Amino acid sequence: MIEDMTGKVKNLKFATSKKLHAGYFSPFDAMLLRDQLLKLPLDTNFTLTEEGVENLVTDVLLGNLDCAMVMDDYGFQQDFARLGLATTTLHEDTMVIGVGDRLNLADKVWLKDIQDLPVLYYSSENSTYLKESFLASLDHGMRTFDVQRAHSYEQMQMLVSMGEAIAFYPQKLIARLANPTEPIRYLIPEDYQARHFTFKLMYNQTNPNESLKELLKQVKRSGN
Repeated sequence: MIEDMTGKVKNLKFATSKKLHAGYFSPFDAMLLRDQLLKLPLDTNFTLTEEGVENLVTDVLLGNLDCAMVMDDYGFQQDFARLGLATTTLHEDTMVIGVGDRLNLADKVWLKDIQDLPVLYYSSENSTYLKESFLASLDHGMRTFDVQRAHSYEQMQMLVSMGEAIAFYPQKLIARLANPTEPIRYLIPEDYQARHFTFKLMYNQTNPNESLKELLKQVKRSGN
C-alpha cells in the first residue's frame, strides 16, 4: 500500500508540473536544443527522445513529441508546412568535411583525393534522410560516393580518425563539440561548393502545451 501510494504521489506531481517532450537526431541538434531548454523554468520536466528525422516528423504529427530539432535546406528543402507543421530556424551553418590526419593529405584537399573513401553519417536508427540530403547537395558528376550509416557518433569519429572513412559536419557546431585530441581536420575541399543549411525547431501550431509556447517565446527573444 505504501509503495502504491508513493507511486501515485509521484505521478500526481509529474502530472501537475510543466512538461515538454522534445526530440533530436544527432549530437549537433541536441546541443542546440539543450541551449534553449536550459533557459526554461526550473520546474519544467523534460522527456527527450533521439531518433531518425522521419520518426521525429511522425511523432510531432501524432502528438507524441511537442517539438523536434531537424536539419533542413541541405541538398533539398522539406515542405513541413504541407504536413501541417511549423518551423523556426535556430541555427545556420556551413558543411565541412572531416579527414583523419593518418591519411597524410596536403593542406588543400580535393574531392578526388577522398572519393574512394566511404562517407559516414550518424543516425541512431536506419534513417536515409542524411544520406539523401548529402547526395542531393553534390553536383551530378560527384554522386558516386559510397554513403554509409554509422551506428554511433563515437564509431563515426573512430573510423574518420583512422582514415577509414570521411564525414561531413556543421562547421560552427563541430568547433564546439570536437575533441581537441582527435586526429581529425575539418575543412572544405577546394572543388566543393560550400553548402549552407539550417537547423530548425519543428512543432505543431495547434499544440496547447504551455511549455512549448514558452520555448517558442524564448527562441524569439534570443533572436533565432
